[in-house]
Amino acid sequence: MKEAEVILARSAGFCFGVHRAVDTVYERTGMENVYTYGPIIHNDEVVKDLESKGVKAISDVAQLDGIDNATVIIRSHGVSKNVYESIKTKNYEVVDATCPFVLKIHRIVEQESKAGKQIVIIGNEKHPEVEGIKGWSVSPVYIVDSIEKAQNLELDRAKEVVVVSQTTFNYNKFQELVEIINKKSYNITIKNTICNATEERQTEARDIARKVSAMIVIGDKSSSNTRKLYEICKGECEDTFYIQTLRDLNLNDLRFIDSIGITAGASTPKKIIEEVHTRMAEQSFAELLKEEEESTKPIRTGEIVTGQVIEVNKDEIILSIAGNKSEGVITRDEYSNDNSVDLTTKVQVGEEMEAKVIKLNDGVGMVSLSYKRMAADRGNKRLEEAFENQEVLTAKVAQVLDGGLSVLVEEARALK
Repeated sequence: MKEAEVILARSAGFCFGVHRAVDTVYERTGMENVYTYGPIIHNDEVVKDLESKGVKAISDVAQLDGIDNATVIIRSHGVSKNVYESIKTKNYEVVDATCPFVLKIHRIVEQESKAGKQIVIIGNEKHPEVEGIKGWSVSPVYIVDSIEKAQNLELDRAKEVVVVSQTTFNYNKFQELVEIINKKSYNITIKNTICNATEERQTEARDIARKVSAMIVIGDKSSSNTRKLYEICKGECEDTFYIQTLRDLNLNDLRFIDSIGITAGASTPKKIIEEVHTRMAEQSFAELLKEEEESTKPIRTGEIVTGQVIEVNKDEIILSIAGNKSEGVITRDEYSNDNSVDLTTKVQVGEEMEAKVIKLNDGVGMVSLSYKRMAADRGNKRLEEAFENQEVLTAKVAQVLDGGLSVLVEEARALK
């Protein structure tokens, strides 16, 4: 199979605002008590790297109670005026890494709402940027992100209307929604606050997607601008794939592709884009597929695997399994016999741990793993060794029984 043509979008990756925000945080790594209000950008790889360097993300100012001399860095998406002022009243050092284009919208909304004008935001209501913009208005704000909401929008005709946009909103969709609102004949001022970098990125992605057989869009799943890039590319090229890193790419999907385009969201690090581009450009897909098959270790039920913790909550642990492109889940029941245990107190993101494979597919594409059963197996082996060597062991009493005790040796139960 001949090598596929690979086209990399020139606009792929960090925009000015993201570069500025990320650099602002990295400059302060190594200092004590450095926090970001919310993830500095929507990219898990960057956030995890900053966490490893001691920078923690908070979601509420109350999380800083009892901490002196903290540095709080405002995320690139910005925050509401109330949040900003509540941080400043704590007398912490406040470093505002809000994108300058977002700050411009804050000023517009604050000034125009104080002048008695009604504010309409074109954007995703749940996106932190929109939440922040909304918080700079002194009057109620109307948020529109769909044709239905635009059609149903009812405003006071006696007051002027100012329309702004989320900086990363789909430019064509913005125009479509504004056209619907305009037909309602309000006294309206349209301020296209979509940043130039977003518009350029979306236009270039659309042009590339029209030319190629397949399109790869790289970015975090929580990134709004990457999601919009994916939607744009998917509309032009059916074989469009949304990945966070190279390991998410299934090379079987590209087996018969002769040309491929690559773009990335504004919060995607350069090294991740380069990794994908290099792998796509340096070898044919047939060679890449063969290499992947040779390097991927098959998983079997009953074996012990090693994985890195990529997510943890009180009820379950998610592992990225080493040597395989699979993810595995350890539920609370499969971690310990203690049903009240909070798993966030046992492991942290980034740690490596071992577990036993109990099921290859849990119904949602994950491998079911058990830490408890692995420990029990090792406990049983330890009991056998102790019995053979006539060794005395110290064990934890798990249950008092009639005529004896049930004890735990590394999660293995023994009766005494």
